[in-house]
Amino acid sequence: MIIKLKNVFIKHKIGIIIFMLLPLYHFVFVNQAQLFKVSDITYSFFCVDFSMGFCDKFFVGEIYHLIAGKYTPEAASFFVFVFYVVFIVLIACLLDKFALAFGQNKKACIVLIGFALVGPFSFSIFIKQFGMLDFFWAFLFFFALVFLNHKYLKFLVPVFAVMMVFVHYASIICYVPALLLIIAFYALKSDSKKERISYIIILCVSAVFTVGFTFYFLKHDAGNLVYSVDGFRHVVQEQRGALSAYYDITYYKELPLGMKDSSLYAAAYEQGYMGGNAMNYAGFFEALLTQIKTTFILNSWQEICVCIIVSLIPWSFLLYVLRGYLKKASVPKKAVAVLLILLCMMIEFIGCFLSTDTPRWVAHALILLFTFVFLLLYFDYGEGVERVEKLFTKTGGVFVYVLLFFFSNMILDPYTFKFI
Repeated sequence: MIIKLKNVFIKHKIGIIIFMLLPLYHFVFVNQAQLFKVSDITYSFFCVDFSMGFCDKFFVGEIYHLIAGKYTPEAASFFVFVFYVVFIVLIACLLDKFALAFGQNKKACIVLIGFALVGPFSFSIFIKQFGMLDFFWAFLFFFALVFLNHKYLKFLVPVFAVMMVFVHYASIICYVPALLLIIAFYALKSDSKKERISYIIILCVSAVFTVGFTFYFLKHDAGNLVYSVDGFRHVVQEQRGALSAYYDITYYKELPLGMKDSSLYAAAYEQGYMGGNAMNYAGFFEALLTQIKTTFILNSWQEICVCIIVSLIPWSFLLYVLRGYLKKASVPKKAVAVLLILLCMMIEFIGCFLSTDTPRWVAHALILLFTFVFLLLYFDYGEGVERVEKLFTKTGGVFVYVLLFFFSNMILDPYTFKFI
């Protein structure tokens, strides 16, 4: 038995080390040795459910209501922690499988995995704001990738795509299109006509339902609410002990009581981002212009510049790897790769000009780009790992490890816009 366990550890040591060290990194470096727990902001996400109306952003709260049903921050923290452990196991297994495929290039694999897992634009954002809705995007996204490799379970992938929209329809600009492009990549890499057709069907079904539900929520979301703003606040704040500020703004377009004395939020209110004016946009472009104006009022441009500059480290590295792939890939595969690169650039652009949460969107862009690069290397561009090895050799091992150490210590809060 001991010999068997020793052999298992030797064979899967990368995955086992990730499973042990990644939570430790999150605990010590990201969370500063504090217990993983929901904040005043993220706790509110678990205090809503579909009894308040069939609305987007209520899905996670509905799942929590069905499974836990106890409205305390401690219960919500434990609920998220269970999902976190499952997520870490999943990521460790996937990366272990990746590392096993490139045993001859272990050093390159370890450094590549290191840059993907640490730093300000990694899964660290899900720890800094423990319980944020975006974590459930990633959770569903990576499970969908696992199912894509199964002969029969892959047909459940559209369900995961739809659930991402239910978590928050903003997934339609990040995780959903990335998943669709990856499904297209699977169809292109397949040698079997039958399998290729199955992936095309999955792609079409996923696209139709995710776009359909997104438009539904955009049109009917606030209209599906069953409570007045006062009734909603009573349930969320008084009965369940959470802040309703996020939903006051998102659904009722009301400025929360604690913000009314703030000149910064008052300026955003005047722009129409909050308050009654936000309910009466003449059209999409007026709403878009209002969002941009609000972003310029509330954003910290110093933080935006820091995000962009720091993100150049992983961006430069990933584009270096993808450049080699684009030289050898067929035209259809090249098109998928280019589209995913452009998608990630668009996500980062949104983080700078259309959202107050710049670190959050930069992180999503790089999580998706890293994931795509891992998939390309594993399925279609094995020689790319050797390209990575050569790059590390040229730059020098000491430089790479020092850079990785400092990068791992850069931690940013994904939320720059605060409701309290």
